Amino acid sequence: AVVSTQSTGGKGQLLKLGKFVQFVVYVYLPWWLTAPIASAAPVNDLALINTLLRYRDVDERVAKAVLNKMGLHMWYLTEELVPLSLFSSLASDDMKQKMVEKMMGFSVDERVLKRKGEEYGKPVFPEVPEEVTNDLTCFIGPGSLEFFSLARLGTSFLEKPVAEWELDSSYFEEKKVVVNLAVVNDAAERGVKLVADFQDTAKKECNLQAILQTVDNERARVPDKCNRKKEPTRWNLVLD
Repeated sequence: AVVSTQSTGGKGQLLKLGKFVQFVVYVYLPWWLTAPIASAAPVNDLALINTLLRYRDVDERVAKAVLNKMGLHMWYLTEELVPLSLFSSLASDDMKQKMVEKMMGFSVDERVLKRKGEEYGKPVFPEVPEEVTNDLTCFIGPGSLEFFSLARLGTSFLEKPVAEWELDSSYFEEKKVVVNLAVVNDAAERGVKLVADFQDTAKKECNLQAILQTVDNERARVPDKCNRKKEPTRWNLVLD
């Protein structure tokens, strides 16, 4: 009713606005609210894809367009990042066990990361599922075990039944690391904003880097101005 009374764009504009609001409320918003949780990212991304596949019955054009875009952002469903879900309560114990069994089934020689270009290039994204599925094992591949090397995490708990993981001290320690992982998009956006704010303050790249480090260090050191009792939780960079 509020949208109808305030809009002056005619029925066509109202129809488009209605479709937008419907998509945000039923598809995008539930996924966006949990996006910062790295350990839940694989499960959430697959759930988003499933929602989009079902949304084809509501608006096929919108669903198809978003699914095409989703295919360009399958980061957390790549072989090397889908193991994040092993540390999430959203994945069932049965699913985790199947993922581990498939992951450990590859030989050492097969454990190679699928990357584009030379050296450490962009990962090869998996295909977007064409049908609704909750099976994360289809994203496990030869490079999945490399996740633990990249994140410098131990793998001893993988040898135990999933039901015993929460009682394993090594799993508990590795889970603390994963739970505190920063989602890349957030960190990247803050970095871009920081550069945009201070890029005109220095002519040389080395000076700009020194300024950025100083500003970032000061922001981490000083408590939040909205809550001066709050202690900073970020790592502080110490400049010589």
